[in-house]
Amino acid sequence: MKIRYGFVSNSSSSSFTCDVCGDVESGWDMSLSDADMYECKHYHTICSSHLLHSIGDEDAYIDRYELPSEYCPVCQLRSIDSADILSYILKRDNLTKEAITAEMQEHFATHEDLVAFLRSPITGE
Repeated sequence: MKIRYGFVSNSSSSSFTCDVCGDVESGWDMSLSDADMYECKHYHTICSSHLLHSIGDEDAYIDRYELPSEYCPVCQLRSIDSADILSYILKRDNLTKEAITAEMQEHFATHEDLVAFLRSPITGE
């Protein structure tokens, strides 16, 4: 059995990433309150500045870790992340990741070529 003498800490680092703007707050023993963020009941983490409704004294019952979905811009589709957009397009167009991968490999020789295409302006047809 190990016995430790002196200072022993159970501290751990935490980080929170806003699902709306991508800002990251991190620190030792940090809580959502320290980061000025909330987590909705569907586990979206958001900065307090992105809340759809102000939280006043009358809302003191609201828990930072179980924010009602009506306050959350992700739950209300005011902010949609790239992964959800991709999943939607694949489902809507009845596509698979494998089919898209094969198509991209046909059109582009390298990742650099793909990035150049993605950065180019969208042209109307």
